[in-house]
Order: sequence, then C-alpha cells, then structure tokens
Amino acid sequence: MATLEECADRLDQLIDACGVRTLEFRSSIGTGKQHLAAAALLATVLEMAYDFVLFFRRRGSISPKVILRSLMEAYVDTLNIARDADYLNYLYVAQLERDSLAYRRSKEPQAADNRYFGEFLTHGVENEARAADIERERQELKAKGYDLLTIRQRFERAGELDRYASVYYLLCGDSHHGLKALERRHLFFEEDGRPGIRLFKPEGLATLLIEADTVAGIVAIAVAEVSRLLDGDVVEMDRVGQTLETFRRAMRELLAAAPEEAEEVEEPMTS
Repeated sequence: MATLEECADRLDQLIDACGVRTLEFRSSIGTGKQHLAAAALLATVLEMAYDFVLFFRRRGSISPKVILRSLMEAYVDTLNIARDADYLNYLYVAQLERDSLAYRRSKEPQAADNRYFGEFLTHGVENEARAADIERERQELKAKGYDLLTIRQRFERAGELDRYASVYYLLCGDSHHGLKALERRHLFFEEDGRPGIRLFKPEGLATLLIEADTVAGIVAIAVAEVSRLLDGDVVEMDRVGQTLETFRRAMRELLAAAPEEAEEVEEPMTS
C-alpha cells in the first residue's frame, strides 16, 4: 500500500524529471526574449513545486496553499509566453506599472517619513526622468492595445478558466486569510465551550492529494509547452509522463486504502 511519504517521493521524482528535461534546453534555447522569459518562468514553476513538496511531507495546512496559488500564477504566465511572443508586452506593462507605482508613492506627502523610500528621495532628478520614461512607454504600449491584465484575464488567455474558477478561487480564501480559513486552521473549542488555538494542523488527506495532483499536472504541462517552444514538434516527454503516472497511481492507492483519512483531521496540535 502506498504511503503519504511514497506519494511525496513520487512527486519529487516527477519534478526531477521535469528538471532534467529543462537541462536538455541548452542546445535549443535562443537569446530571444520569448525564449529567455519562458525558460525563466519555467524555472520559477519548478522551484515552487519543489517547495510545495517540503510542506506536503509535513502535511501542512496553509503553506502548500500559499505556494500553490503563486505557482498557478507563474504557470499561466509560462503557458502564455510559450504560446505567444506578444505576451512579453503584457509582462513588460506589468513591470512598468510596478515601477511607476513606486515612484508615484515616493512623491506623496507621507513618503518623507517613510524610511523605505530613502533611496527614491535622495535621487529626485533621476527619479523624475525615469518616471517620465515609464509613463511614455506605458502610453506607447497602451496605444498599441497593451494594458494591465487581471489575473482572470491571464488565466483566460492560457485556456485555464476552469482552474481559475475552482482551484485558484478556493486557494485565494486561504492565501488571503479569510475568516472561514482562519477558523478551520487555527481555532477549536473545548467541551466547556472555551476557545483554543492550534498550530500546524494536519491537512485532510484528500485535500492534500488534490493539491499535490494539481502541482503534478501543471508542472508537466508547463514543461511540455516550453519544450514545444524551444524544440518544436519533436518533444521527448516520456520520462515526465511515466513519473506523472507513477505518482498518480500511488495517490490512488493511498486514497483507496485509507478512505477514512480523506476526512479532515480535527485534533488540535496545541492549545
């Protein structure tokens, strides 16, 4: 019978296989901005997937969800840039907006009392010139039809609206520390009604495996898409496919052997 640790090992092996596939890009990756952005985004996806496994092994309740949410955002950007070089303009607009916001806030009256704006405030003339350049570039891109994309639009462009409306939406409740999520993770009540606080509550097995399966699926898809961009139609994905199936087989065995574990764990860890 498969165990949680075995499932974690299989997921690690899948990510390793994806990493090995990226090493093969050395002969095909170009110096063009689309190739470089796609490769860098894929590296981000794989790094966060490895981090997810660390907390998966601990059966964590919150950290896997926070990582998975960010991982999904990097994933849709990876798909978008791998499929369309034009998506670089949207990534650039987002970077310009972040830079512009920092400059605008550094000019607000309260900025003088904000020690984190020290670097901005000591380079006033340079900042003014850079802010003007940013605004000019923003307007030029906007005139060409490029503007900030919402997260929903990013998922939509990637053909991932189903994930956005389900998995990603639910993850936001935990990542934004919604009241229901906080109560589920950290509060419990004694028999006499007194409240207690628990830390590191184990996640229910079914939820944990659903999250792990999401990670497995998206890393495999991301690697396949970037492989198509860099290597064309001849894409060697056999090892990735085999390790993905091995992980999912272990996951199915674990759920079938311990159905009662699929229920949420309720015992407090500390009070």
